[in-house]
Amino acid sequence: MSGPFVKMHGLGNDYLFIDARQAASLDPFVVAPMVCDRERGIGSDGIVMYGPPVDPGNDAWMTVVNADGSDGGVCGNGLRCLAMLLAERRETDHDEIRVETPGGVVRLRLGRSPDGGSVMVEADMGPPRLKLAEIPAVVPGWAPEGSLIDQAAGELSGFDASSWGLPSDARLSLVSMGNPHLVILLREGATRTMLDQRIREIGPGLEGHPWFPERINVHLMAIDSPGRIRLSTWERGSGPTRACGTGACAAAVAARLAGAAPAWQEVELPGGCLDIGWNGSPGDPVRQRGPAEEILRGVLDGSVGLEPGTDSGEDGG
Repeated sequence: MSGPFVKMHGLGNDYLFIDARQAASLDPFVVAPMVCDRERGIGSDGIVMYGPPVDPGNDAWMTVVNADGSDGGVCGNGLRCLAMLLAERRETDHDEIRVETPGGVVRLRLGRSPDGGSVMVEADMGPPRLKLAEIPAVVPGWAPEGSLIDQAAGELSGFDASSWGLPSDARLSLVSMGNPHLVILLREGATRTMLDQRIREIGPGLEGHPWFPERINVHLMAIDSPGRIRLSTWERGSGPTRACGTGACAAAVAARLAGAAPAWQEVELPGGCLDIGWNGSPGDPVRQRGPAEEILRGVLDGSVGLEPGTDSGEDGG
């Protein structure tokens, strides 16, 4: 099992990108726990495999594998990085890049930051999915076709907020962006340090809560002001991450549906900020705008080790 890879990150959320055409025998679900281990492997939040599209009108397909070898579903930071990689390799001859994901086709466009420095990518992430059956989530007393948005933790049957160290007035929302998200809004005292510490404490248990048959990404959110969110993430299968693009989308949707946000919001993550736009209509797409950067290149050898490649920057993970 061998093949070249490119390590890239979006705001510190890092992945190994592997072209399936150059690593036909490599099973990312098998090798991910080895190569993604930050102590014994290359280190990353997961692997992104990509290849020629099923529909010739698109540019590529992608599969996201978490660091523990589980299915990652859709990854916003991974999508932005892949768009940059495809554009640099000139594997697309038009401005818009279309990527096939398990959640549908995502359309992306490349640009530059206002100062003309870093590459910025805007992604049309599609509409949010709010029905519990689509998350998926099974919540006692709630119909599968219903939605759970901005509900007080203390009022939910079978969810003991105090056992998680959460105040009873913490507000819970469930949103899918092609992968499942639990967004917990904290009303008081939610500093960056507190959010980052608490997500490490409650994330592992809530990820595998009985409500969520496919596990779930867990986020702690604070609203600094209308249009500005602070967010910390525990990513299912990977643990605490410096950024989560689909999680930022889910948080912005939850904040807007709770009546606390304008159409465009800035989401501050440990690794930096993303701009998220959504007009509030369930059928309309969520837009995500943020950076993508290459870290290094290398080759997985036959024993799934690392052969040195060309280092093109600092590790952002």
